[in-house]
Amino acid sequence: MPYKIEQINKNIVSLELINDFTAEDAVNHAFDMDPILNRLGEAGVKAQFLVLTENLGKVSLEGRRAFSERNGDPRIGNTAVIGVNRFLKIVAQFITVASGKNNIRFFDDKEKALEWLENSD
Repeated sequence: MPYKIEQINKNIVSLELINDFTAEDAVNHAFDMDPILNRLGEAGVKAQFLVLTENLGKVSLEGRRAFSERNGDPRIGNTAVIGVNRFLKIVAQFITVASGKNNIRFFDDKEKALEWLENSD
């Protein structure tokens, strides 16, 4: 599995992307993420994401579509991305435009990323 999902506190979810992210991974990722999003939504809080991309390979077209659709979900709050390269910035711009939400920020430091997420609504 080219990703790891872990809820690291009451509403922050860590998503570590490892290797290439295929069309199959896009489907599996959504299936794995839904129980967490449902649980947080029932608690009345939005999921904040810490996305670790240091080991990410290529992201398939289906993967980019899945991320932009998921970003538009009202259960999703902000996303802090660590390990960004030029390609990922372009993908993130695509996601924000497609979802209509300007909620993705880039960080070099995990502590600063977590601080931003913890202070987000």
